[in-house]
Amino acid sequence: MAKTSFYIDKPKEKKSVIMMNISLNGFRLQVSTGISIPTRVWLKSKQAIKPSFALALEYNAILKHLERSIVSFCTEAKLKGKILTKEDVKIKFRDIKNPTKKIVSDQILKSFTNYIELRKNDSKANTIEQYEFVAARMLEYEKANNMSLCFSTLNSTIWDGFENYLYRKGLKTTSVDLINKSIIAFLNFCVKRDMLSERKVKYLKEFICRISEKSNVNVALNEEELKAIFEYKPQRLRFEKTKDLFLIQCHTGLRYSDLFNLKPENINLKELVVTVSAIKTGDNITIPINEKIADIFKKWDCRLPYFTTVQYNKNLKLMCKEIGFDTPIQKVFYRGKERIEETKPKYELISSHTARRTMVTLALKKGMLPEMLMKISGHTSRRSFESYVKITEEEARKQFRNLF
Repeated sequence: MAKTSFYIDKPKEKKSVIMMNISLNGFRLQVSTGISIPTRVWLKSKQAIKPSFALALEYNAILKHLERSIVSFCTEAKLKGKILTKEDVKIKFRDIKNPTKKIVSDQILKSFTNYIELRKNDSKANTIEQYEFVAARMLEYEKANNMSLCFSTLNSTIWDGFENYLYRKGLKTTSVDLINKSIIAFLNFCVKRDMLSERKVKYLKEFICRISEKSNVNVALNEEELKAIFEYKPQRLRFEKTKDLFLIQCHTGLRYSDLFNLKPENINLKELVVTVSAIKTGDNITIPINEKIADIFKKWDCRLPYFTTVQYNKNLKLMCKEIGFDTPIQKVFYRGKERIEETKPKYELISSHTARRTMVTLALKKGMLPEMLMKISGHTSRRSFESYVKITEEEARKQFRNLF
């Protein structure tokens, strides 16, 4: 069976090409992957690029693709009784390596579908789901209009037609913006891999990259509401589980994905800390907990109950309705240029992410510095943290009035 490994060609230099080593039938073949990176971002132990590097996902996906394809090729040859030579493997490697440049055809949907397949090698499931959602909407639009979206003919008028179709289907501006961002990510990948010219991508970005005007309500709980959840006596087991999970989130700021990925070894009840490797960022985070939260972990023997995202958010809304979080809140959103206002009771706007906002909001109100809080919340940039800071603007106005 073929054995493969990756290494840096010139580890002592600032930048180097990643090489692939293939061992089979007594010979050893060393070939260039064509990927050049700063040597400081190479993880020798994992034979991969550090997640913090901008192109890590794309490049690691290509390395995985090369490795799997070569091993598969050699295995199939062995099953057929064929003895491969060094030249056979070298030719096959060239064939595997070069098609990545053929990922783009003039048809955008076909190109984007190829891109999704390539990203499946080294991408999170929710990222792939988002890309597949985008591809499905493009396919619907093409069928509805009996046409194909093509790079050669795409212009602002055609893209506006696609966006208007999405709005007519009931999508909100936030959803359309996510679709646009997915397409932009694809275009950036193409230009970095020389699949599309930088000039062409710049032209396409001018009308695809527009972020529509929007206003969103970021709901967080205040101290009285958090206390009400602590005092809530659920009559149903699913609400008891939901209450405990939500309280853990409100006191740790854990994302849904990290909460349900917790294992007993992540929870140190003696030191009163929870340690996680954040799924979204890959960062290692240590979060202090208090005795009340430690008691919740003890209650479940550090093996928390599980809900799907849909189940969990549905339970939260029903639980908060039962508690009485029914303050009317006006929500504003846009469909294209159309401004839409909705007033809903607070419980309808509560989701798993509300807990993360609640933790940040209450910590800021109690005077914790944002830079220190970011170490606990796991935010990697001040910009991403700003959406939480805005929640406390009302509190800031109250404190300012009290000063004078």
